[in-house]
Amino acid sequence: MPAKIVIHAPIVVTLGIIALFLTFPAQHAQAASMTFSSDTTITTDQTIASGETWLIKSGVLVSIASGVTVQNNGTIWNEGTLVINGTLVSSQGALPDDYGIENRGSITNFGVLTSSGPFAMNDHGSSDLVFNNYGTFNISGSIGNAGVLNNYGTVNNSGTIMMDTLNNYGTINNDATLTMFGFTNSDSGTVNNNPDGKMDNQGYFTNEGRVNNYGSFTTEEGAYTENNDTIADKCDGSTTATGSYIGNPVSREQCDGAGDSSDPKLELVVPEFPIGALAGVVAAIGTLGGYYIHQKRSSH
Repeated sequence: MPAKIVIHAPIVVTLGIIALFLTFPAQHAQAASMTFSSDTTITTDQTIASGETWLIKSGVLVSIASGVTVQNNGTIWNEGTLVINGTLVSSQGALPDDYGIENRGSITNFGVLTSSGPFAMNDHGSSDLVFNNYGTFNISGSIGNAGVLNNYGTVNNSGTIMMDTLNNYGTINNDATLTMFGFTNSDSGTVNNNPDGKMDNQGYFTNEGRVNNYGSFTTEEGAYTENNDTIADKCDGSTTATGSYIGNPVSREQCDGAGDSSDPKLELVVPEFPIGALAGVVAAIGTLGGYYIHQKRSSH
């Protein structure tokens, strides 16, 4: 049966230090540095202070229970499996060795994960390096770059995402930097690249779903974009490619309120004329204008 952090006063061995924890109602426990060597469920709110570390050893499962919040101001070093059913808030700590989240194993989020500090994915030869998001992942810091991010829920990015492999089955709202080395947007996936968003393809991007581009989407030289469904430039959105682009062409759509609706842009479609015909139209307009001026002068 998994060990639990509960309202009692367990004696916990933490990095060689024996610490006594007393958790009181309506208070957050101050969680000292800990090494998890057996499966553990976190059942009360915890705070990892700056300078402190939670180490999850290989083969160990640590779960954050539903309704529980863990505030990380130090380091979560995961070599095993971390499952978030509640809320994990990971911030930039005050010390240089506050690493935020260092993932060398597997993380699965069913709740809310908010990261404003570093979130490193470092495989060190592991083939199991993965982050699966089924809930909400808010990022204003950075995440990258080895391993796999599978999104089945919602990702809200106002920081930097740089992943070796990114598979989207849900929704990604990008307001900052999304650098792609290997990105597949499935037929159930939607990417909203908002006005401040920059999507930069430096590897490959395969689109089977929809991309609403209000910002910039660039396929760099040597990179590859295959569009099998819809990439739509909206408002001031622009798509450029110095690399390879195949599949459906980029469509141009009017602003729909999701972009910069305060300055809506209208697209004017000018019919194509042969040069001679167009010159004839211009001459006709000039003639009519001259006739109108002549008539005005004659009437006086």
